[in-house]
Amino acid sequence: ADTTWGLSTTGVAGPGGGTDEKPVGLVFVGVAYAAPWETGDSFSRSVRAVLDGDRDAIKAASAERALAALARTIREIRSDTAGVDDGSQPM
Repeated sequence: ADTTWGLSTTGVAGPGGGTDEKPVGLVFVGVAYAAPWETGDSFSRSVRAVLDGDRDAIKAASAERALAALARTIREIRSDTAGVDDGSQPM
């Protein structure tokens, strides 16, 4: 897709579909970073959470968590590369 960042959510928002193993409110948020080619710095990570509320609240909270995770990861990448002159424009 020629992108640098990927963001995903999945889970059980309800109201049905939950089980003891996968209850309503269980969500996973994923963030992936495609670093410059051949640097070996690309990665993906995921976080598991159990959220409260009805379907709309769970969907909203999972979206908020996903965006917060993306913002946090972008800040980490920026701080890790601060002061490194790779010839690119500042982010």
